[in-house]
Amino acid sequence: MKLTKPSIAAMAVILYFIISCNETGNLQDTKQEKLKNSYAKDIVNTFIKQYIKSDTIRMSMSSNLPMWGQCAKETKDKYNLDIDFVDTSTYPDTVLWDSKIVPHAKLLTMKEEKVISGEDSYTHIQAIDDEKDAFYRFGRPVFSKDMKYAAIAISFYCGMQCGNGAIFIYEHTNNGWVLKEERCNYIS
Repeated sequence: MKLTKPSIAAMAVILYFIISCNETGNLQDTKQEKLKNSYAKDIVNTFIKQYIKSDTIRMSMSSNLPMWGQCAKETKDKYNLDIDFVDTSTYPDTVLWDSKIVPHAKLLTMKEEKVISGEDSYTHIQAIDDEKDAFYRFGRPVFSKDMKYAAIAISFYCGMQCGNGAIFIYEHTNNGWVLKEERCNYIS
Protein backbone atom coordinates (compact mmCIF):
# COMPACT_ATOMS: atom_id res chain seq x y z
CA MET A 1 0.00 0.00 0.00
CA LYS A 2 1.42 3.30 -1.07
CA LEU A 3 0.74 6.31 1.14
CA THR A 4 -0.11 9.54 -0.58
CA LYS A 5 0.68 13.00 0.75
CA PRO A 6 -2.98 13.66 1.73
CA SER A 7 -3.20 10.35 3.66
CA ILE A 8 0.10 11.06 5.46
CA ALA A 9 -1.17 14.54 6.36
CA ALA A 10 -4.47 13.08 7.63
CA MET A 11 -2.62 10.53 9.76
CA ALA A 12 -0.38 13.28 11.17
CA VAL A 13 -3.43 15.36 12.12
CA ILE A 14 -5.10 12.35 13.79
CA LEU A 15 -1.88 11.51 15.66
CA TYR A 16 -1.57 15.16 16.79
CA PHE A 17 -5.11 15.12 18.23
CA ILE A 18 -4.53 11.80 20.01
CA ILE A 19 -1.35 13.10 21.65
CA SER A 20 -2.94 16.48 22.48
CA CYS A 21 -5.96 14.88 24.12
CA ASN A 22 -3.74 12.60 26.18
CA GLU A 23 -1.58 15.53 27.38
CA THR A 24 -4.71 17.51 28.29
CA GLY A 25 -5.92 14.56 30.36
CA ASN A 26 -2.57 14.32 32.16
CA LEU A 27 -2.59 18.07 32.84
CA GLN A 28 -6.12 17.85 34.26
CA ASP A 29 -5.06 14.90 36.46
CA THR A 30 -2.10 16.93 37.77
CA LYS A 31 -4.35 19.92 38.54
CA GLN A 32 -6.86 17.63 40.26
CA GLU A 33 -4.09 16.06 42.38
CA LYS A 34 -2.75 19.49 43.39
CA LEU A 35 -6.27 20.56 44.36
CA LYS A 36 -6.74 17.38 46.41
CA ASN A 37 -3.42 17.97 48.20
CA SER A 38 -4.39 21.56 48.96
CA TYR A 39 -7.79 20.44 50.24
CA ALA A 40 -6.19 17.67 52.33
CA LYS A 41 -4.00 20.28 54.03
CA ASP A 42 -7.03 22.50 54.69
CA ILE A 43 -9.11 19.65 56.13
CA VAL A 44 -6.40 18.38 58.50
CA ASN A 45 -5.62 21.88 59.74
CA THR A 46 -9.34 22.66 60.16
CA PHE A 47 -9.74 19.55 62.31
CA ILE A 48 -6.70 20.44 64.42
CA LYS A 49 -7.97 23.99 65.02
CA GLN A 50 -11.55 22.94 65.81
CA TYR A 51 -11.03 19.82 67.92
CA ILE A 52 -7.54 19.68 69.27
CA LYS A 53 -7.16 23.44 69.84
CA SER A 54 -3.46 23.14 70.44
CA ASP A 55 -0.43 24.70 68.85
CA THR A 56 1.34 21.37 68.63
CA ILE A 57 0.25 17.76 68.38
CA ARG A 58 2.01 14.46 67.85
CA MET A 59 0.96 12.94 64.58
CA SER A 60 1.90 9.91 62.52
CA MET A 61 3.62 10.66 59.22
CA SER A 62 1.67 7.82 57.63
CA SER A 63 -1.62 8.54 55.91
CA ASN A 64 -2.52 4.86 55.73
CA LEU A 65 -5.67 4.74 57.84
CA PRO A 66 -8.29 2.86 55.85
CA MET A 67 -11.96 3.31 56.55
CA TRP A 68 -13.82 0.21 57.55
CA GLY A 69 -16.98 -1.87 57.43
CA GLN A 70 -20.56 -1.37 56.36
CA CYS A 71 -20.64 2.20 57.65
CA ALA A 72 -17.79 3.11 55.30
CA LYS A 73 -19.64 1.59 52.33
CA GLU A 74 -22.75 3.59 53.22
CA THR A 75 -20.62 6.74 53.55
CA LYS A 76 -19.12 6.12 50.11
CA ASP A 77 -22.55 5.76 48.55
CA LYS A 78 -24.16 8.67 50.43
CA TYR A 79 -21.47 11.18 49.45
CA ASN A 80 -20.51 9.75 46.03
CA LEU A 81 -16.90 9.30 47.08
CA ASP A 82 -14.35 8.83 44.34
CA ILE A 83 -12.73 5.49 45.26
CA ASP A 84 -13.67 2.30 46.99
CA PHE A 85 -11.81 3.22 50.15
CA VAL A 86 -13.10 0.18 51.99
CA ASP A 87 -10.68 -2.05 50.08
CA THR A 88 -7.33 -1.41 51.74
CA SER A 89 -5.46 -2.73 48.72
CA THR A 90 -6.62 0.29 46.72
CA TYR A 91 -6.11 2.76 49.56
CA PRO A 92 -3.09 5.01 48.97
CA ASP A 93 -0.51 4.26 51.65
CA THR A 94 2.52 5.87 50.08
CA VAL A 95 1.63 9.43 51.01
CA LEU A 96 3.38 10.80 54.05
CA TRP A 97 2.29 13.93 55.86
CA ASP A 98 4.99 16.56 56.05
CA SER A 99 5.64 19.76 57.96
CA LYS A 100 4.46 21.90 55.03
CA ILE A 101 0.98 20.42 55.36
CA VAL A 102 0.80 20.35 59.16
CA PRO A 103 3.31 22.91 60.44
CA HIS A 104 2.24 22.61 64.10
CA ALA A 105 2.58 18.83 64.31
CA LYS A 106 5.46 16.81 65.68
CA LEU A 107 5.49 14.16 62.98
CA LEU A 108 6.34 10.67 64.13
CA THR A 109 8.28 8.30 61.93
CA MET A 110 7.00 4.76 61.56
CA LYS A 111 9.75 3.62 63.94
CA GLU A 112 8.70 6.15 66.62
CA GLU A 113 5.07 5.15 66.15
CA LYS A 114 5.95 1.47 66.72
CA VAL A 115 7.79 2.36 69.92
CA ILE A 116 4.82 4.35 71.26
CA SER A 117 2.22 1.77 70.26
CA GLY A 118 4.17 -1.04 71.86
CA GLU A 119 4.99 -2.98 68.71
CA ASP A 120 8.58 -2.70 69.87
CA SER A 121 7.83 -3.90 73.41
CA TYR A 122 11.27 -3.36 74.94
CA THR A 123 11.41 0.33 74.05
CA HIS A 124 7.71 0.72 74.87
CA ILE A 125 8.48 -0.14 78.51
CA GLN A 126 10.92 2.77 78.56
CA ALA A 127 8.35 5.17 77.06
CA ILE A 128 5.30 4.06 79.06
CA ASP A 129 5.69 6.71 81.77
CA ASP A 130 6.01 9.48 79.23
CA GLU A 131 2.93 11.75 79.08
CA LYS A 132 3.52 12.12 75.37
CA ASP A 133 2.57 8.48 74.86
CA ALA A 134 -0.22 9.38 72.45
CA PHE A 135 -0.62 10.49 68.85
CA TYR A 136 -3.14 11.15 66.09
CA ARG A 137 -3.31 9.43 62.75
CA PHE A 138 -5.03 11.11 59.81
CA GLY A 139 -5.92 9.07 56.75
CA ARG A 140 -5.63 10.64 53.35
CA PRO A 141 -8.96 12.37 52.60
CA VAL A 142 -11.22 10.74 50.03
CA PHE A 143 -13.16 13.25 47.93
CA SER A 144 -16.53 13.12 46.21
CA LYS A 145 -16.40 13.21 42.44
CA ASP A 146 -17.51 16.86 42.44
CA MET A 147 -14.96 17.75 45.19
CA LYS A 148 -17.79 19.11 47.38
CA TYR A 149 -17.37 16.50 50.15
CA ALA A 150 -14.40 14.82 51.74
CA ALA A 151 -14.24 11.86 54.10
CA ILE A 152 -11.25 11.48 56.37
CA ALA A 153 -10.55 8.74 58.89
CA ILE A 154 -9.00 10.10 62.08
CA SER A 155 -7.84 8.07 65.05
CA PHE A 156 -6.27 8.89 68.39
CA TYR A 157 -3.94 6.41 70.09
CA CYS A 158 -3.41 6.88 73.83
CA GLY A 159 -2.23 3.46 74.99
CA MET A 160 -2.50 -0.28 74.52
CA GLN A 161 -6.25 -0.30 75.21
CA CYS A 162 -6.95 3.37 74.80
CA GLY A 163 -8.01 5.12 71.64
CA ASN A 164 -10.84 6.26 69.45
CA GLY A 165 -11.58 7.16 65.90
CA ALA A 166 -14.22 8.04 63.36
CA ILE A 167 -14.84 9.02 59.78
CA PHE A 168 -15.37 12.77 59.52
CA ILE A 169 -17.33 14.15 56.58
CA TYR A 170 -16.47 17.69 55.53
CA GLU A 171 -18.35 19.87 53.05
CA HIS A 172 -16.58 22.53 51.01
CA THR A 173 -18.38 25.88 51.37
CA ASN A 174 -17.55 29.53 50.80
CA ASN A 175 -16.19 29.53 54.36
CA GLY A 176 -13.80 26.63 53.70
CA TRP A 177 -14.25 23.07 54.93
CA VAL A 178 -17.10 22.64 57.41
CA LEU A 179 -17.75 19.47 59.39
CA LYS A 180 -21.01 17.98 58.16
CA GLU A 181 -21.11 14.62 59.91
CA GLU A 182 -19.13 12.26 62.12
CA ARG A 183 -19.68 8.57 61.33
CA CYS A 184 -18.43 5.10 62.23
CA ASN A 185 -17.20 6.05 65.72
CA TYR A 186 -15.24 3.55 67.77
CA ILE A 187 -13.66 3.57 71.23
CA SER A 188 -11.21 1.06 72.65
